[in-house]
Amino acid sequence: MKLTKQQRAQRQSQSKRAAVSALRAHFMGEGATSRRLRFLLDALMASAAWTGKLLCLASWTVK
Repeated sequence: MKLTKQQRAQRQSQSKRAAVSALRAHFMGEGATSRRLRFLLDALMASAAWTGKLLCLASWTVK
């Protein structure tokens, strides 16, 4: 079944709205605070790990 341009545009619009609603529910809905804090903690730990690795590598190369 071939869709017309108007039908395709309507489906794309509905899809975009559904995606935005899902993201909004994920980040603003029930349990969002714990998800945000977990994300920030994971990002901080990853950053600290890479910083530590780079510091060890830099100190090893300077000697």
